[in-house]
Order: sequence, then structure tokens, then C-alpha cells
Amino acid sequence: MASVQEYMRQYEPVWIKLKKDLRVSITAHRSLHKRIIKAVTKEKWLDDGYKLEIFPKHAVMYHSRKGSVITFILQHYVDLTKVTTQDI
Repeated sequence: MASVQEYMRQYEPVWIKLKKDLRVSITAHRSLHKRIIKAVTKEKWLDDGYKLEIFPKHAVMYHSRKGSVITFILQHYVDLTKVTTQDI
């Protein structure tokens, strides 16, 4: 029987750690930075369960690069357009 790890996409572990800790740094060659940023962003958009879990908030992901280190930061914001009078 195959383990869950075998079916995990390459950058999914980075996204899982980012959801948990709200900040994660990884080291990679600078030529790979653009690819990694795009892949982690894709993981965020694919995770519909996470979007439902944090509703009515929404998450915004930021990144910064310094040398070979990429730091991802996840911040939650309340989307006031989705808040009804019953939520208050």
C-alpha cells in the first residue's frame, strides 16, 4: 500500500509548514527562486479546504528573497465583503 507521502506534490510540504507556522524560510539556488515562488503560490490556490477553514478571513502570502534564502509569510485578513450582519 502506498503511503500519503508518495502522492504529495513537490512543494506541498512547504505550503503545509507555512499554514502551520505562518512563516517559513527555505534555501535554494537563486535560479530556482521564481519556480519555487510560483509553485508555493499554486499550492495555496489549490487548497480549498484551507480557504474554508479560515472563512470569513482570507490569506495573503508574501515572500522575500535574500541571497539564496526565500522567506514566505502568510497573513490572514478579514474580508468585510463576506461578513453579514449575523456575524456581528
